[in-house]
Amino acid sequence: MIVVDDAPPEALALADAMSALSAQMFDATWHAGCELPIWQALSDSLSSWRARADRALLDELSRAWWKAGGWVVWDDQHGLVWVTDTEWARMRVEQGAP
Repeated sequence: MIVVDDAPPEALALADAMSALSAQMFDATWHAGCELPIWQALSDSLSSWRARADRALLDELSRAWWKAGGWVVWDDQHGLVWVTDTEWARMRVEQGAP
């Protein structure tokens, strides 16, 4: 886990893309708990979240995620943090998501 401000620029670009999609989907730049619905919109073509997401924003998010090699999540102690794809997979399982 790395605080986004201290992470590589790719992580900051990912956070920006996630924030834009959160604003579009939830009317909030970082809606509490938005990480999983945004992931589902990106990764699951059958997700109801995908239908709510702007295609151009999803494309931007996909590129940002690929370049960052991880995901951005909210941490109550540190704020926005970047986690590796492996850490994000573990977090999804802990939340009961695929």
